Amino acid sequence: MKTLFTLVTIALLASEVNAEPPVTKYRSRRGLFGYKTVTQTNGPSSIVLNCIDPGLIGCKTMGITVVGDDGEISLSESDIESIEQVIDKKILSNSSSGTIVYDNKVVVTYWFKEGTDELSYTLYSLQQARRYGISY
Repeated sequence: MKTLFTLVTIALLASEVNAEPPVTKYRSRRGLFGYKTVTQTNGPSSIVLNCIDPGLIGCKTMGITVVGDDGEISLSESDIESIEQVIDKKILSNSSSGTIVYDNKVVVTYWFKEGTDELSYTLYSLQQARRYGISY
């Protein structure tokens, strides 16, 4: 029985270690035509797209893949635009932070800082959101 418990514990820990990180998009100080600096960093704990300072580069991706326990969830550029439109509507309704569910498959947490025009949001699969303790 101890051996079974040990094997189950190791399997659970291994699945936590191998779980894909959430995807975060951060933008700040948008210019009339876009951003000066757009970078993407893929790390062990997160995947981050940064868009900073006024410039001419769009803060867009061709798409984002959120990896959940039951497979990959591919989000197209239009999906990302739809998510950002929902977030923008929430911000205009004086909701500077919150959680939304997109298409019943992706959980999005966001925060907006008006004085600096900073917006950050993180995309989680439903399983990741549960794992990180995010209520939706």
